Amino acid sequence: MTPKGKPKAPAPAGRAPGPPPAPPRVPLAEPPMLEVHHVARRLGVTTQHVRDFIEEGSLRAVNVGKGSRKFWRIPVDAYQEFLKQRSSLE
Repeated sequence: MTPKGKPKAPAPAGRAPGPPPAPPRVPLAEPPMLEVHHVARRLGVTTQHVRDFIEEGSLRAVNVGKGSRKFWRIPVDAYQEFLKQRSSLE
């Protein structure tokens, strides 16, 4: 019985009473990323050269490493922007 003295409605058949199930989790879409060695191969330079571009700020990258170790990932749009900047300098 409810506090007002009315009987509770029965639960729908096939489902236990309680809150509705949570919707499935959908992972957030992440922008496509390139690894340092992929960019180096595409540019025809060494991986150290790519890291130098990142450190000097001419190539935007995201550090996905933990602690003091750096693991750089380069967003595809940052790589394309880098190519545009480089081609305008030549």
